[in-house]
Amino acid sequence: MAKISSLATIERYLAMALAVCFCCSVSGSWICLILLLVVALAQPDRLERFKVMKEAPLLLPLCLFAVPVLISGLASGGIDEGAKALWSMRGMMVPYMVAFQMFRTSGISSKYNTAAWTLTVLLIAGALSGLFAVPQQIFNFRPFTTYPFLQATGFLSEPMSFAGVIQLTSFLALGFLIKKGYQQLPLLQNGRVFLAVLLANFLGLLFCGERSAWVGMIFAFLSICLYVSPKMLLRGAVVLLVLGVLSYCFVPLVKARIAPLGHWQTDVSVTARLKIWSTAWQLFQEHPITGVGPHKFPRLPISEAVVAGRSTDLNHAHSNYLQILSTTGILGAAAFLYLLGSAIYFSYRQSKLSSTDNQSVFNSAIGLGLLGAMISLSFAGIFEYNFNSGHIKLVQWLLLALLVASSQVKVALPSSLLTDNARQSTSPE
Repeated sequence: MAKISSLATIERYLAMALAVCFCCSVSGSWICLILLLVVALAQPDRLERFKVMKEAPLLLPLCLFAVPVLISGLASGGIDEGAKALWSMRGMMVPYMVAFQMFRTSGISSKYNTAAWTLTVLLIAGALSGLFAVPQQIFNFRPFTTYPFLQATGFLSEPMSFAGVIQLTSFLALGFLIKKGYQQLPLLQNGRVFLAVLLANFLGLLFCGERSAWVGMIFAFLSICLYVSPKMLLRGAVVLLVLGVLSYCFVPLVKARIAPLGHWQTDVSVTARLKIWSTAWQLFQEHPITGVGPHKFPRLPISEAVVAGRSTDLNHAHSNYLQILSTTGILGAAAFLYLLGSAIYFSYRQSKLSSTDNQSVFNSAIGLGLLGAMISLSFAGIFEYNFNSGHIKLVQWLLLALLVASSQVKVALPSSLLTDNARQSTSPE
């Protein structure tokens, strides 16, 4: 039993370290994920952990998406390209499978377990990066990147990844606030403390300066308001309108990002996207079934749109949907929409769990938070290829592993872990 307790403690600490790395280092995130996999294989219940993967609600949609990705790779370059295409899915498969078995076998509802501590650290890390984004953008203080982006990047090196991660943490926090699930999170049970964490995350979403992320935020926030009640939708719209006007008037970044859209014909970001989207659509028309291949999207030398010193061309469609459509064809697009729709559906279903006990409240909060996050990323993905961002994928698929409760409210722990979980204290040891 001592060995199990020791491994459980190591696993919990690694999961917390992973949550920190999500906000600052993709390399650190992969190191933590690999170590978590090693710990899982060293567990006495490793066979149970392997078997429990069959309960993962998004495993089938993931595998179905992998099929057209493989087919597209094979069609565009043979076995070698097919292998590369499958390897490109590691950013989804690895965090999802590692996290699912970890959360499922340690329970996901007690405030003393791995999931609760992981979410606590992630939300705090998101809040710190959100707070840092404010002076970073205002005073152009950029210790983590050499390029003078107009937008904030948090503790990351570029704004798009920061925007995606902060969308996930912001709406996860909002879900916990609405469902009062924060009372199950260690260190964050106090309502005022949690509200401060939530506001800090949303500050990061404001100062990330990504217009696509703002679009996603608006649609997700209004969707969550409608989820609560039609009256709340009206109130939410008024709140967004007031905050939008105030931000435009008093936050220079907002005006700098929004004003050029009044003359979109001369806005480099808009015109570059129109060119790329036209190319992507033409590629789809030429290869409608399997696309041109996951790694065969052409490099477009649009000099006015590249980031000097960081890139020499644009090599993706700046849209999740057109990227998938042009590189994997109609087969891949259909599988992608099914995968995306499944994630939203399971999030919604979990959010509807009746609040009969702390476990149901905790799981329902996760469902609502992920529902908002997925809607936000989906709308932002119309204008950005955020589906392929290394940082965003890792965070997104680890969090989606918490959707196990959508199919089973009560989490049955393996008998070998019951005694160990009962002994866990209120601290991460």
